[in-house]
Amino acid sequence: MAINAINFSKISWFPGHMYRGMKLVEEKISAIDVFVEVRDSRVPISSFNKNIDDIIKTHQKEKIILLNKYDLCNKEKTNKVIQELKSLGYVALPISSKTRGFDFTSILKMSRTVKAEKYGSVGLWMMIGGMPNVGKSNIINNLRVVSKSFKNNEVTRTTNKPCQTTYVNGFKICSNPLAYLVDSPGILLPNITSAEMGLNLGLIGSIKDSIVGKNALVEYLFDILGPQGVDVMFKKYNLTVRPKTVDDMIDRVIEAFKCESEDIACDRILKDFRAGEFGKFTLDTVHKLID
Repeated sequence: MAINAINFSKISWFPGHMYRGMKLVEEKISAIDVFVEVRDSRVPISSFNKNIDDIIKTHQKEKIILLNKYDLCNKEKTNKVIQELKSLGYVALPISSKTRGFDFTSILKMSRTVKAEKYGSVGLWMMIGGMPNVGKSNIINNLRVVSKSFKNNEVTRTTNKPCQTTYVNGFKICSNPLAYLVDSPGILLPNITSAEMGLNLGLIGSIKDSIVGKNALVEYLFDILGPQGVDVMFKKYNLTVRPKTVDDMIDRVIEAFKCESEDIACDRILKDFRAGEFGKFTLDTVHKLID
């Protein structure tokens, strides 16, 4: 099923805290040295916020790009985007913030390759940002853990729901070398007119399911999974019959898990897709390279 065959209308979901977050980013960015942009490796193009990037360029700030959730993407496709970003002069690093063993100090090292602090006593000031639910809070918490000299044990709240960080605050993430991080809320574009972008962001949970529509997301997912992905679902869910249509897939899940409604079945399917249960996918059309 082609994207344009799915009932998609323009998404204008820009809650008040996102508007305030944009204003705070504009106010604070002049005081920072490096912007740490977090994207989701499954949607390395759709999770790019041009409005934030315009602010970064206006203030002539350096930027590094973290492509998070690399363990859930199609690495061959996402690597093409990473190489394209590097060819454009960006520092881009694929990471999996929930995977043990990743050296989070490499983020600090990368920041210093694009910008050195002016004064050791002041340290390097970074701002981290990205669209909702790209895993920014997990990155922040891991940075705090690896900084053994950091005395404040308070951590940023993490959740798999978009729009849980609703403030902008600065805190020390490392003492030697001295580094500070300014947080910002997940911010979308005020208007999303591209069906591919809207559905991709909806599938990874950057946009609330109710905004895009659960049925539209599952319908889109069925097309993305293809025969191989549906076969994986068939085996993992221990279904008696392989689903042939999206409605058939929902009905099979209702039957297999005794779901009380179609809505609950859709929740189950979307949750498992986001956890990588059906395979590793990069949703963006990779040949659409970034301007």
